[in-house]
Amino acid sequence: MECGSAEHLDGERKQERGGGPPHTEGAELFEWVNDTSFPSSREDLLRHAEHRHAPDEVLELLHSLPERQYHTIGQATEALGLSMERRRW
Repeated sequence: MECGSAEHLDGERKQERGGGPPHTEGAELFEWVNDTSFPSSREDLLRHAEHRHAPDEVLELLHSLPERQYHTIGQATEALGLSMERRRW
């Protein structure tokens, strides 16, 4: 892999953030699906976020939701083990 190539830079970014996907907080998820109607299924939430052009990390998170009906965004974030508070640092 050539130094400075896109693959090289992507690998460096993954190392900087621990190799996994960026951490998404419940508050960020809320920003992308807060105006959807409830109850909603995982597929409903995904479609809504896709329609709003949510970032890949949000879509991946929604894909990992258990398939069921959610009556509030709080239920969805709880199912994912996310906090609704934003970090301030």
